[in-house]
Amino acid sequence: MRKVSILGALLLSGCVASHGAYQPPVVDMTGVDPAKYQKDVNECTVAKKNATFVGNAQFISNCMEAKGYVILEKNG
Repeated sequence: MRKVSILGALLLSGCVASHGAYQPPVVDMTGVDPAKYQKDVNECTVAKKNATFVGNAQFISNCMEAKGYVILEKNG
């Protein structure tokens, strides 16, 4: 029984830790240069990884929005 409890806790913690962690938002790509978009996503992802605070679930979305992108669905 204890093994089942430990396994369940590990599985749940894995889901929570990875859910949307570094997922870019859905962006309106009309007129957007794909190379610039990818560069900006990478910059925002690195900024989120280096952030010293916890809890901003939409960090990457907010970063991309600040760069001028039209966000259709917010993520990580």
